[in-house]
Amino acid sequence: MSTLELPALYVDSVALVVSTPRLVVVNRDPSPGEAGVPVDATLALELIDTGADGVNRASVHVWVDGVLAFDGGALPEIAAAFAGPLAGATQTADTLRIVLHPVVPMASLATVSVRVAGQTVGGAAFVDEVYSFVVEDRTAPRVVGAQALAQKTVRVAFDEPVLLPGGSSFVLTPMGAPAVPLAVVASAIDGSVVLLTLDTEMTPDVVHEVVALGVTDLFGNVVLTPYDRATFTGFRPARPQTRRFDLWRMLPKHNRRDDQTGDLFRFIACLQEVTDLLLADVDRWPDIFDFERAPESFLDLILRDLGNPFPFELDTMGSADSRRCSSRCTGKRGRRRASRTRSASSSASTSRPSRRSTPTRSSSASPSWASTGSSGPRTASPGTPSTSRSRASWPSSSAGSSAPSSSTSSPRTPTSSTWSSRSRPSCRTTGAGSQRPGETTDLH
Repeated sequence: MSTLELPALYVDSVALVVSTPRLVVVNRDPSPGEAGVPVDATLALELIDTGADGVNRASVHVWVDGVLAFDGGALPEIAAAFAGPLAGATQTADTLRIVLHPVVPMASLATVSVRVAGQTVGGAAFVDEVYSFVVEDRTAPRVVGAQALAQKTVRVAFDEPVLLPGGSSFVLTPMGAPAVPLAVVASAIDGSVVLLTLDTEMTPDVVHEVVALGVTDLFGNVVLTPYDRATFTGFRPARPQTRRFDLWRMLPKHNRRDDQTGDLFRFIACLQEVTDLLLADVDRWPDIFDFERAPESFLDLILRDLGNPFPFELDTMGSADSRRCSSRCTGKRGRRRASRTRSASSSASTSRPSRRSTPTRSSSASPSWASTGSSGPRTASPGTPSTSRSRASWPSSSAGSSAPSSSTSSPRTPTSSTWSSRSRPSCRTTGAGSQRPGETTDLH
């Protein structure tokens, strides 16, 4: 078999020939995959024969969510559930148009599937096709819960994303007494969660009710009663487990027993709330100088106190970046302090010997200074002048007299101006017979 080799091959165009089906479903309303279809919408479609035979009406069947809605071979053709005022079926030479009108509105957010089956006259072509669409959201949002996150913050959760149009609001009502009335001063939306900021701290452990007014979902459905409210317990700040600061328990027992009406208890409860708020402020004080927990307003001050080696403006930084810069400054400051400590200790050890002298008690009445070493205390030999210098200066009793050097005499009291607090001689009192007249013994 011979082989033919071509130097090049050029293709000018490629045409894809697809055979068109004889029977097709067109002009579907709602269209396949459509969302937000009104609940009271009609379902329309057309079957077209592209050939010359035409559509066999008796063979056409339409199912909606598995329910037979149209049967071309039955009377009546349209089922009663889909035979609304706008329902009907018309046929031309090559087209069959079917309109279904559900008597009962479709369910909100329902996914409706439609199946169409039929054939042409003579059965030369047939079709069996399924498509679906999604009904609009007509369900009002519901409040599913509420929780106090802080003393002035409440989180309200809904079952779907919501909007806060103009005129919407939240009303908070204490369900117990005594309690402080609350008002919402700001709100923030995060999908299906709304964060409420209150004007003052809520009363701890008191049940509150929050009611949503005018809140809508993304399709404009307004929240309706009774699914517009929820209850939560007033936030109590964290406190040490061992703290016991109950003003009611501090009252005498007879005063508590005499409180038959409960007025005294309610009055003390008002004072207890204020006391708890003050204690909570005291407990939060360490957070101010801790850059991991400090409020954002204090981060710039912390950086400024640490030296702030960064050249950029701190006002343009976020909270996380400011905390990171503070951490870097703290780490560098600690390393510099450790380096200075090591260098200082190293220079001290090489420049001078480390000598530590401690006073020891002697068996004699005079103070004896001992140098801590391996050879024990040093003593001066008889007849040899002492070269050691005492740290305490001993005043003389009269002009021209010197400090006592005899071991049998008791020391005199040193003056306060020459007394060293770091090394104080140990003095032991002598007997009454050995004490000089007019002298006093200094006991330390």
